[in-house]
Amino acid sequence: AIGHFSMRRRPLSTAIACAAITVARSSHICPQNASAPLDLTWLECRAAEIISASREQVTGRDNPLNRGVNATYLFTPDASHSYGAQWTRDFAYALRHGSEWMDADEAKRAVRYTFRGQRDDGCMPDRVKTDGQVVVGFIGVGPHPIDHVIDNGPFSALLLSAASTVWGPDRTLFCDLEPQVRRALAFVNRSASGLVYNDPARPNATYGFTDNVAKSGNLLFCSLLFIDASRQMAELAALYGCGEASWYSAESKRTAAAVDELADAASPLWLAASVDNRLPDVWGSAYLVALNLSTASRRQAAMDELARNEDRTEHFGRHPSTTSWQPSGQQATLILSTHSCQKQSLISKRWGFTRM
Repeated sequence: AIGHFSMRRRPLSTAIACAAITVARSSHICPQNASAPLDLTWLECRAAEIISASREQVTGRDNPLNRGVNATYLFTPDASHSYGAQWTRDFAYALRHGSEWMDADEAKRAVRYTFRGQRDDGCMPDRVKTDGQVVVGFIGVGPHPIDHVIDNGPFSALLLSAASTVWGPDRTLFCDLEPQVRRALAFVNRSASGLVYNDPARPNATYGFTDNVAKSGNLLFCSLLFIDASRQMAELAALYGCGEASWYSAESKRTAAAVDELADAASPLWLAASVDNRLPDVWGSAYLVALNLSTASRRQAAMDELARNEDRTEHFGRHPSTTSWQPSGQQATLILSTHSCQKQSLISKRWGFTRM
């Protein structure tokens, strides 16, 4: 989570610290400093190992995603080769925070490979497989399939932003793929105020790392992703002289002006969603502060609240006054543990959110 809130500043490798705990053991043992409150040396060594081991070779002589791209490796979410696919959001995080452990040309080809999986209506893939298969949505146990995962539009923009800047300016890459990002962001469903919206009657999955939590109505975290992505695209479109910087800027401002619609009347934080899971969102509130949204007094109040409850908010991914997510008329529980990095959830059949 810390790594996410610094998407543009590339602090150490905290974005993948959780993965560093859970991946398969390697034969090399990274040096540890047990006395350090945060062992940066171990984290950076482990992150380098994970990124290296996450590379999986592209297969298929007639792979439709690789025509004209010539990608050789994809970057999977783990180092055990159990996924066999490159997730859009995971790759965006890893590239932004771990580019020093990637080969620039190899990673940029992998970016183009992801963009080749865009659907005709602008929807970006949740993941692309090494054999050329594209996965956009999935089938849950509810009455209808999940058409798509809402965050992939913004994450495609964040992926392109990172890839066209972290190794130095790359105008060619940005200008080649910018039109696809514009369509990807235009595809994102939003309410009249500009906030990203998930229809309660036919919900889709939301932010990928809480995609098995039933959130509907106006969404906080996905709206913040949209703002962040649009801001970065506006800046780079102006810098590189391609794309409509004014569109990205106007849309980011419209959504930013509406975030306080999700302010929680009972706490200094902001709600995760306006319908199902109308509960204070710890991650979302921290991200909102990092993006300098709302007002200075509200941001300070949120920071004070999180600081007062540090020992509780770092263990659970929500405001400490709640012990479980309880959407309207349903049951859903999410536990986010910094010790196990596991998610445990009980999701109603109406939603049927499952990770595949």
